[in-house]
Amino acid sequence: MPIPTPATIMECVAVCYRPINAQEFSQLKKAYPDEAVLRKKLARLKRNGGVDPEMPLGFFLQALTDSA
Repeated sequence: MPIPTPATIMECVAVCYRPINAQEFSQLKKAYPDEAVLRKKLARLKRNGGVDPEMPLGFFLQALTDSA
């Protein structure tokens, strides 16, 4: 039985926010350089129902901070 591969950060973001482009991904990685921390924050945000996909990226980053 194959071991499932973990979702990429971009896939995780798409689930709880929306698909992001390379520039937005760069901003996200700059704000959260530790991938393990970012994954935990994205999982928490997903459990809380995610955020409005129309929300600007800056507000999404704030929602991640607030989900701590």
